[in-house]
Amino acid sequence: MKKLILFNLLIYVLINTCCKKDEKPPSKTGQKLSADFTFTIKNPGILPSIISFLPVVTNATKYEWDFDNGITSTLPAPEITFNEAKTYKVKLTLTNDYGTASLTKQITTEDKKPVADFTFTIKSTGILPTTVDFTSTSKDATSYSWDFDDGNNANIANPQHVFSVAKTYHVKLTVANAYGTNNSIKDIVISQNLPKADFTFDIIDDGKLPRKVNFANTSIGATSYKWYFGDGKTSIIVSPQNTYETNATYKVTLEAQNAIGKSSITKDIVISPILNSVVVYLVTPNNRAFNQAYYNVLKATVLDLQSWYKQQMGGKTFTLNPLVVDTIKGLHNYDWYNSYNGTFSGTDPRFYGYQNTFYEMQQRLGSQLNTTKYTYLVYVAAPGGGAGTKGFCAMGDQDLKGLLGQNPEWLDPKRWIGGGGHELGHAFGLPHPANENFNALMWSGYSAYPNCILQKEDKDILNASPFFK
Repeated sequence: MKKLILFNLLIYVLINTCCKKDEKPPSKTGQKLSADFTFTIKNPGILPSIISFLPVVTNATKYEWDFDNGITSTLPAPEITFNEAKTYKVKLTLTNDYGTASLTKQITTEDKKPVADFTFTIKSTGILPTTVDFTSTSKDATSYSWDFDDGNNANIANPQHVFSVAKTYHVKLTVANAYGTNNSIKDIVISQNLPKADFTFDIIDDGKLPRKVNFANTSIGATSYKWYFGDGKTSIIVSPQNTYETNATYKVTLEAQNAIGKSSITKDIVISPILNSVVVYLVTPNNRAFNQAYYNVLKATVLDLQSWYKQQMGGKTFTLNPLVVDTIKGLHNYDWYNSYNGTFSGTDPRFYGYQNTFYEMQQRLGSQLNTTKYTYLVYVAAPGGGAGTKGFCAMGDQDLKGLLGQNPEWLDPKRWIGGGGHELGHAFGLPHPANENFNALMWSGYSAYPNCILQKEDKDILNASPFFK
């Protein structure tokens, strides 16, 4: 009976099992994947850009990432570096036992760091110091830092800088903004050429001696200067002033120098006498030595004549330059001054000295010789002279010896002073008097100097003359 019951139970189990074979499997809808992810840009606006990725779902068994930059990953939450500023198409593919799912998102990386760049203009090539203008052409910069490679800096966008030494400078511009910094380095070649010397001048012509001259240095590219004023004085001041004591033409030279070398320029500075004055010269022939005794006695004579004319004219007299007597070396030898040299008409030996002396002063003074603005009284330590015409009179060494009491023709020096005053009167425009008054200076009264006179007609001429004040 027990065996029958067990058999029937077995049959029942078998029948029930066979019946379940044709039934459908349970649905897997609840296990289906849905791909999604988030990302975080760790350093936005900066390259390289670092981005971390995180999938949203958690039931995936496999992760496949494609970052559109040649990099892939199978990590669930990778961190990737992107080197370019662009839009990337990042794709995530998920897999589990129930299937696969994928999703693509666009991710844009940016480089907002500034871009450094600049231009420059060298304003004076070859000249030191050299000024250079710098202009920033940087992009997205909010601050600027310049290093000029000479110990100097600037923090403005467009600086101007002066370089003092010739060399190649590695100038660096660093720019910055909230996203970072950037820099640019360029070579600036500063060169130096030979200087070019030049100057202008302004003569302070106040009608007096000594005469001041202001010099303005217009040299280019020099760092030091040396002036030679033509009167024995020098200076190293950039733009100096010089005082000239004597009427003459001075050759002024400026030397301009820098580290490369030097150049020079020479110009003539003409210092004219005091206007409407008597200009007295003592000329020494070029083959004779200067005679100090001649100079001393001539100076005393001229001052004596100035005083005598003042007494005769009731307080008016002629003006002398402060030097009183200017000494110059002649262009000719001792014998030339009293010989006929073919430069003038006439054969009277008495006038050779006068004519030759006038020719000599033309050679020496050139256009500066002006017998309307000045009256010239010239003594030459050579034979000749002893004559005067309007604006010019010349005397020889017989007069100089006479002033020293050494002329046997007339030993009294006063006669020779009077003789000088007589010829000076001709230079003022005074004629020989028609009445031939023996007491008149302009006749033969000079031999009785100082006890001689100017006649009324002489005084009338001198009162109307610009030379008497």
